[in-house]
Amino acid sequence: MKTKPNRHKEANTFQFKPFSERITEIDIDVFHRVGHRNEASSEEIETHFHETLQKWNVLNLTDGYIAFKKEVRNIVTLPQLIHQKQYVIDTLMGYLKKRDALFLQPIL
Repeated sequence: MKTKPNRHKEANTFQFKPFSERITEIDIDVFHRVGHRNEASSEEIETHFHETLQKWNVLNLTDGYIAFKKEVRNIVTLPQLIHQKQYVIDTLMGYLKKRDALFLQPIL
């Protein structure tokens, strides 16, 4: 005696939906968004000048570079760099005139 399998009408989980119906089901929240790093105020962003000094802190430990770094270490943001640009230029020129090959690359 064989029994027939019980075939219930199962709902098809994958149904075709027209494009217009799929579009209307999309929910877009236009009032919330994630900020980008470049959108932060210029007061909060470190300059490339400061980031380069930080990079060379580990790579170059010569006396000349350490002395240069101490003179310009407080210049972090763009407004500070612009305000003290002549001081930075004069300091750079002073150390470049020493022509010491041990710290010439990080200063350049």
